[in-house]
Amino acid sequence: MFGDLIVGGKTDTGQVTAVNLTTHKVAWTLPQTVLVGGGTHFTHDDNYLYVTSSSPSKQSNDSLLVVAPDGTVVNSVDVPEYTSVQTTQGPQVVGHLLYLTNGSELFAFDTTTIASGSPKPVFDVTLPGRPVIRAMTVDPAGTVYVATGNAHLSALNPKGVLLWSVDITNDNQPVLSSANGIAVSGSTLVATAGGGFLRAYDTAQGTPLWNSRWPVYDTCAAGASAFARQIGFGDGKIFIGNDGGGCVSAYDLATGATAWVFDAPNALTFDSQPSYVNGVLYATNTRLWALDSRSGKALGVGRVVGNTSLSANVQSSSSRNELYVWGDELVAYRPVQN
Repeated sequence: MFGDLIVGGKTDTGQVTAVNLTTHKVAWTLPQTVLVGGGTHFTHDDNYLYVTSSSPSKQSNDSLLVVAPDGTVVNSVDVPEYTSVQTTQGPQVVGHLLYLTNGSELFAFDTTTIASGSPKPVFDVTLPGRPVIRAMTVDPAGTVYVATGNAHLSALNPKGVLLWSVDITNDNQPVLSSANGIAVSGSTLVATAGGGFLRAYDTAQGTPLWNSRWPVYDTCAAGASAFARQIGFGDGKIFIGNDGGGCVSAYDLATGATAWVFDAPNALTFDSQPSYVNGVLYATNTRLWALDSRSGKALGVGRVVGNTSLSANVQSSSSRNELYVWGDELVAYRPVQN
């Protein structure tokens, strides 16, 4: 939520739209083209919305747009290189720092000075060998975790100093690729990969905690080619969809053991991030499904709203007692339990 606004959009237009949750009307739509093709391409703090915007000609740098609550673009910050700020995860704000990646570089900007002038990054880091950064996540303390194309998982402190880096290959196969994601819950870093890999690492040193591998195409009744990139947590579990399959899976966070698998009757991919709210997992695959987080049993299902990779994640407002899903339209739901 961005004040009284909820922000989302659709990949067919490549534009970000804000809807006022009090009036239920569109507040504004950005004219700029937003990078599309998977992942989340905007974030916000209490003051501004931050949007990654592409250069159509690719003859100039991509930009980071700084947007006020009324939809005014107050600044456009050049992101060095034009390899694309498009990654599977990011940008992210923690404290007063905004983190994003562009190709092989990791940047952090100070949000207290980003709204005017030509701000420079607080740090601009390239990892040894200049590997492409495939995924990024930041924990509440500001530690940054990145997965890179050379099959390494690395952690950096809030100043961009490398803390550790581990080789995450298994049986000579890279664990992470461009279609995969990483996420943190407490002291556990979880990484997913195509081919049925799911791994957990200790955030302090990158020490492996457990490693699971199984034929992912057997997980869903409809089959699947890989894990989806978006990871959710709750009730001591990891929640994740499967690309190319119509199911959501839950795994024990401590051991990696399968807790349950829900196969949706419409057999469409759950490629957005599942959201855990008050003992219920909400996940979308053109319909919103409410699942018991303990058993995976379906508690309810919404009507078809379509799906987008730009922002189809379920968002919630405890004060309004509502859930929101962006698809072909924005739809609000009541939770199945409070």
